Amino acid sequence: MQSGPLQGRYSKAVMAFMAVLLFFMVLGDIIIARHQRNFSN
Repeated sequence: MQSGPLQGRYSKAVMAFMAVLLFFMVLGDIIIARHQRNFSN
């Protein structure tokens, strides 16, 4: 494993990517849940 500024920047990029991915997964989940609720009524 590398150490130094490059590894810190890489891990920050990975964490940012994971946060964005999680955000879109939650957003998609909310949209799907709303659609399912609308169809069941």
